[in-house]
Amino acid sequence: MAKTWRRRPLPKFTAKNLYEAFGELDTKQPFTWAVAQRIADMPRGSSKSIDKVLDAVNEAIDGFGVEAIRSEKAWDNYYGDSVAFYVNTGDTYSASVVYDIGKDQLYVTDYGEWVERNEKLFPREE
Repeated sequence: MAKTWRRRPLPKFTAKNLYEAFGELDTKQPFTWAVAQRIADMPRGSSKSIDKVLDAVNEAIDGFGVEAIRSEKAWDNYYGDSVAFYVNTGDTYSASVVYDIGKDQLYVTDYGEWVERNEKLFPREE
């Protein structure tokens, strides 16, 4: 019988995962273990604190800003049609940090991987 292939879960938002993803980037300020630990330890109990975490990652990795991932299939009284926020690194499949609104979870992954795993949120045009 053939083995069933299962995707591994998206990497959680931890200092270890942040450092593995960004520790070798050529940024204005080195992305050290201390930077990863400081960001990972930031409070994450509200939408404003999530904004601060994403802004801190953006600044630390010289990103291109925090952007929304939107879906016509989603609506929230606070977030509107946004289903996630991510740090724009300039490449769809470069390491980033994504905040999944529905799961209230931060991941160290890339924009492309997150979208592919959440295809149900994005209707296909025929």
